[in-house]
Amino acid sequence: MNMINSLDGGHVPFFIVQQKATLIINRYHIFTADHNGQRGENIAFAEQKRTKLKEEVLFFTDESKNLPLFSFKRRKALHPDFTTDVFDLAGNQIAWFIKNWTDTTSTWYLHYTGVEATGRETSQVKALIRNAFYDLPLPSPLTYDFDFIDNATDQPVMTVEHQKTLPDRYFVAVPDTRLDFRVAIAMVVALDAFEML
Repeated sequence: MNMINSLDGGHVPFFIVQQKATLIINRYHIFTADHNGQRGENIAFAEQKRTKLKEEVLFFTDESKNLPLFSFKRRKALHPDFTTDVFDLAGNQIAWFIKNWTDTTSTWYLHYTGVEATGRETSQVKALIRNAFYDLPLPSPLTYDFDFIDNATDQPVMTVEHQKTLPDRYFVAVPDTRLDFRVAIAMVVALDAFEML
């Protein structure tokens, strides 16, 4: 079985997340990619209701939503840290991540298969400007890039490049072969949904 079609997960070194937003729903189409960012085959699809503060986001193999793959769910709706669990089809937790709101830029902590990684925006200046838009009824005009680094080894585990296109697009590189593609996809979709861009 092809690893990216396996319900048990696997490693995908490069992928693309394309987001199409409506007033009510964010739709995410996920594709494999090569190292140059050229789009390949479809591997996942999800919808996230923008009006819900706490919900389970289900991921499927494609837009037909006939075959589920995995899910993520925030633990508490009104808690500010956005602690979120990623589950396989059997409901087993395979990872969790949390946002740190105490700093002036966006920092995330990702935990999976014994690994603790920290994700930070590559540009603190852009992060400060983006955060200023949180109190305004406007989306931020700026893109963001994130680097996730293994806390134990200081090696990169995932990089996320936000490209302001139509539709919005994220190019993701995953050099850490331990990082399940389901966890990587969930983290990128959460960045889009919870960063409120």
